[in-house]
Amino acid sequence: MPATGPHPTGPSPATAAVESFPTDGTADRGIHVIATLLGNDDLWEIANQTWGAFLGDVPLLPADPTAPDVTGVIASVAITGAWDGHVVIRATRDLAVSVASALLFVDAAEVSDADLVDATGELANVVAGNVKCLLPQPSLLALPRVVSGAGVRAYWPSTTQICDLAATWHGQPVHIGVLQVDLS
Repeated sequence: MPATGPHPTGPSPATAAVESFPTDGTADRGIHVIATLLGNDDLWEIANQTWGAFLGDVPLLPADPTAPDVTGVIASVAITGAWDGHVVIRATRDLAVSVASALLFVDAAEVSDADLVDATGELANVVAGNVKCLLPQPSLLALPRVVSGAGVRAYWPSTTQICDLAATWHGQPVHIGVLQVDLS
């Protein structure tokens, strides 16, 4: 994909709010489609602001968006309401330990598994809260869900990825994505 904006994550989807109601009678059942409201540039700005505010002076750096998927820790927050989807952070365990260390002001060797889950869940929650502000209202955040382990995988059936950024922090890869629930 060609690079656009300040980072190489590819073209941004449309950023204007568009609601369309089907003419096939499904609108009578309350089914409608909300077009993409959020682009990669928006997600990059949210991620950078979150990392800077919560994790200090080391910025996120752009990474190759075609790099292999990152596994180890996956934190997600569902958004429901006028728009339905998920914000997902995929990181290595080392990155998650660094996040917990920075958030909790403890040495990395002191980070427990519970600390790692709490810190990555909180980071996903903050990113999701900022994403939610750009979406149609009313929208609600669910509690963060975090899974960790060697080679851990998570799937969100019936979703489409609308934003994706690949970055590194302290030399460790992290992917942040926004998935929209398919209403069709």
